[in-house]
Amino acid sequence: MIDNNYIAGSSTPINRIDREGNSYQNRKLSDGFQDEVLKNFPVEDELRNAVQQKGKHIKIFYYTYYGLLQYILA
Repeated sequence: MIDNNYIAGSSTPINRIDREGNSYQNRKLSDGFQDEVLKNFPVEDELRNAVQQKGKHIKIFYYTYYGLLQYILA
């Protein structure tokens, strides 16, 4: 899995965070339609916990703008 990291000043700003800790961003399409979308930026422990029962050899790599989660299905 690959996804972008939140980079202040580069990423779309976080509009709000709900009671469960989910973050939301406003996104605008080329036709002018704008909507709020769920966009979380999980930390390493959250990623590991999400796949630890389904995978093995879990590796997580962080780069400047992107993170990569790699594992082998158990």
